Amino acid sequence: MKKKFNEGVTVGLPYHRATPIEFFFEALNSIINQTYPITHIHIIIDGPIKEKHLHQIIDKKKKHNNISIIKIKKQHGLPHAINCSIKRTKTTFYARMDSDDISHPERIMKQVNYLNHHPSVMAVGTWAKTFTNKTSDSLDTIKTPTRFIDIKKATHYRSPMVHPTVLFRTCIFYNVGLYNEKYLRAQDLELWGRFLNKNIKIANIAEPLLYLRSNNVLSRRASIDAIRYQMLARLTYKTKSPVLFTLKLASVFFRLLPQSAQRKMYKIRDSI
Repeated sequence: MKKKFNEGVTVGLPYHRATPIEFFFEALNSIINQTYPITHIHIIIDGPIKEKHLHQIIDKKKKHNNISIIKIKKQHGLPHAINCSIKRTKTTFYARMDSDDISHPERIMKQVNYLNHHPSVMAVGTWAKTFTNKTSDSLDTIKTPTRFIDIKKATHYRSPMVHPTVLFRTCIFYNVGLYNEKYLRAQDLELWGRFLNKNIKIANIAEPLLYLRSNNVLSRRASIDAIRYQMLARLTYKTKSPVLFTLKLASVFFRLLPQSAQRKMYKIRDSI
């Protein structure tokens, strides 16, 4: 299905009651204060939230005429929330953002410039810095591959893109489809698999343009549900290479290791 889009960028920012409201406003302010003008900001309220927080969000909307509020009565998970936003998007580009992370002021500008200079690339992510409380206390840099050939290999055993950093050409969703709402976890990995199965080019900018809040990330990834979804997602992108298939299996069992061991291995990976 072909669809016409207007020039500009829409940012989808999901929010649910488990996220502290102060974290959410830090995330929102980082998008409002981008050096590149944001056409639309979708605040996606995923399920019921405190009435006080809803009024605070509405007050924020009143101050910025490019903010829209999408209210979802019952929480169905991140893929459904993102899809509700994408379906309402009329701009050329669509940007991901999580409710507790912080974008670098030049993030969107650099990503739009990259896609304008690389017309064959359909989505671009960036590196990210992890942090717990303040961005000044940032920890490690998550480095993702930048060349398409390396991204295709890496997808078998790690996420090739940091999901909340990604900027899409909105038209791509009318080629490969929206997020698979059955994947309550690893929905990004399943989507990258569909991209790569169609040889759709994706890329990363080798610069940390997002501060990724790392509180409890490893424990969430170690849940049985998270591991099951990751395994299913990895099987969507197949390989004939015995080495890559072994790495694919190893990446699933990696989640079962103690968190201390995982942290050490992540540091080794991102230092290379």
